[in-house]
Amino acid sequence: MTGLQRQKMLDDIEAFKCLMYGYPGHKCIDIVRGIILRKMVGENDQLTTKSKVDLSYLPPCLQRAREAPSCNLQASRYSALLVAKAI
Repeated sequence: MTGLQRQKMLDDIEAFKCLMYGYPGHKCIDIVRGIILRKMVGENDQLTTKSKVDLSYLPPCLQRAREAPSCNLQASRYSALLVAKAI
């Protein structure tokens, strides 16, 4: 796989994850993480140790996706399968 093909695959995985988390218009998972976190905490509130936020609901960050793309692809496929079965 060439560097360009790998980059395309990573971009596609990232766009798919945005879609899975309900943000089809976004292509950057880190931006989606920020949007979801702001919704959990509150638009004008700050995240503190007393914030009742479950960070496990956030998608994995872009750095994690870049470290192990095949593992993330498998996780994305599994998550998509769970969503499809739930529908």
